Amino acid sequence: MSIFKKQLTDRQVATRLAWHFIGLPYIWGGDDPVLGFDCSGLVIELLRSVNRLPRKGDWTASTLSRMFPSILSPQEGALVFYGGSDKITHVAYCINSKLCIEAGGGGRDN
Repeated sequence: MSIFKKQLTDRQVATRLAWHFIGLPYIWGGDDPVLGFDCSGLVIELLRSVNRLPRKGDWTASTLSRMFPSILSPQEGALVFYGGSDKITHVAYCINSKLCIEAGGGGRDN
């Protein structure tokens, strides 16, 4: 007899990882899962964990907004971008249709 486990989707894997980062400090320019993140550092860590971003690159909230299409309603795995279309200042990760996880607290623009 064998037991087959249901394989998790990329969104589920990233969401489970996001929960582990709750409580880490905000660090401007931070991209460290032990020391802390800024908003794009957190989202980049989640995307890389499921191979959705190359390891090398200059990833900011603004560049991420150009890579990932807009959707009409939030859902698990969606990214929420803040700011105007000409200047994105913040990004958060949706864990479901009502809640997002973010790294915030760095200043008035994020």
